[in-house]
Amino acid sequence: MQHQHPTMPVGLPDDNQAWPQCLRCTDAVFSVAMFSLAILLAHSSFQGAERGDATYFVGFAGGTALAISLFIIGIRDAGIRYLGLSRSITVHEDPVRGLGLAIPVRKSNTRILSGILFGTAAYGASASLGWFLGFGESLMPSGRDTLPGAVLLLAGAIVMTALALFVFAFRATTELQMFR
Repeated sequence: MQHQHPTMPVGLPDDNQAWPQCLRCTDAVFSVAMFSLAILLAHSSFQGAERGDATYFVGFAGGTALAISLFIIGIRDAGIRYLGLSRSITVHEDPVRGLGLAIPVRKSNTRILSGILFGTAAYGASASLGWFLGFGESLMPSGRDTLPGAVLLLAGAIVMTALALFVFAFRATTELQMFR
């Protein structure tokens, strides 16, 4: 039997919140850094587009997707997931265990992870293909702009793409329940 219990209010701005959100400053600073990095990477991506360099554009667009995904994770970890208390977190009363919290797991985490994996794959694939096609080694790390480095990046991009597709297709619905 699930219902809101009158002795444990959810969503009230006082000390009786079922799941208070605390601001974590280090995660907030990390988020600002990732957002700033995303802006710089997006600028670099557009510069590549202006020059007509497709590998540079795709590589830095992948880096931008990665930085934006890390920004979202950082914001959530900082405690800024919701402006108010999440309505999806409810008080749950179990006949055996008593009062507890029911926290549904959202699918947005799998989308964020897919964004990280796709962004990494896009960067690796464009860096590798740029090397193979002779467009330059600007996306390859210094000292790794060799045939083995390009092959390793391409293999990693293929693995990341496969993982991203698997994670994106995964649709597990879960609800975490915690009791006193």
